[in-house]
Amino acid sequence: DPRVPDVVYFIGESFAADQPDSAALYYAQVIQTAPTSPRAASSLFKLGLLADRRKDADSARTYFQRVVKEYPKSDEAALARDRLKSPGR
Repeated sequence: DPRVPDVVYFIGESFAADQPDSAALYYAQVIQTAPTSPRAASSLFKLGLLADRRKDADSARTYFQRVVKEYPKSDEAALARDRLKSPGR
């Protein structure tokens, strides 16, 4: 069903605030199983935000770079470019 990536993404969102490791698993699942879904760019960006929150600047940068490279026309790519210009926001 084409809505599965949306469902998996929003399950990840439900965990993002209190259980970021669980959220990361769901975001990664979206990227792995539905890389052409619009939710894939969002998931990759969210992984970058989670890494940033953990103070893992290298991983955050890698995720944001992947968003820009793999989904250059997405809204998340613009957000990722901003994050890359101003790390640690």
